[in-house]
Amino acid sequence: MESETVSSEGQHLVKSPSEYIGLNVGGVLYRTCRSTLTRYPNSMLGAMFTSSMTPAARDEHGNYLIDGDGEIFRHILNFLRRGDLCLPEGFRFLDLLQKEADFYQIQELSARICAYRLAENYEKAEYPRTNTSTNFISHGGVVEVCIREKDDEPHVYRIYGSLVTLQAIPQLTEYLENYRKGSQCLEFYAQHAMFPSHTYRRFPKTKLFDHICHLGYRLHSTDCINVVDTEGDDTPWLRYVFVMKE
Repeated sequence: MESETVSSEGQHLVKSPSEYIGLNVGGVLYRTCRSTLTRYPNSMLGAMFTSSMTPAARDEHGNYLIDGDGEIFRHILNFLRRGDLCLPEGFRFLDLLQKEADFYQIQELSARICAYRLAENYEKAEYPRTNTSTNFISHGGVVEVCIREKDDEPHVYRIYGSLVTLQAIPQLTEYLENYRKGSQCLEFYAQHAMFPSHTYRRFPKTKLFDHICHLGYRLHSTDCINVVDTEGDDTPWLRYVFVMKE
């Protein structure tokens, strides 16, 4: 068996032929490494290509069959390879890419797509400052939005920021009684988009981001973090950090 070449940083540069996998995604063929497909173990691909859950369905050439959009999968695969979202200028299929990211359950990619969309919609536009005389900078120049989107469960929102800032966001008005001043955290549950509920109402995440930007903030960073809850469940959260524009 061919051995791997390893760099001084411990990164694998040349992998054994047995590490490579052929994929047939919607009729488009790809070849990549098993370690690339399992980069995010909590994703659907991560589960499919672990040693214990290798999918059985193959085409006549031995490529694993995946019922997805073959052309868009190029961007999914590039993200898995490099851990970054690099789209060509004028890319027009962001909604489709978002749906495919959701299909493959790659929350890290979903966060990057949201950041890309926010940058495209808001960063280039000059939003007017709010008409209120409140000086938001004096009350803290950061708003952090953390969202847990777990299958079959309501979404959980944790929004960190000053009370005076959160009071200026209309979407949060009905939840402000849950604000904890000591930690500057507003936590509430919202309906899962795929599982309607009479207990929790739907929450307009896009409008929330829009109002934060209208208050003079800009998206600074986005990532996916793991938080161990009180039951010991290690669940990924999407985190969006907004900072006051200078």
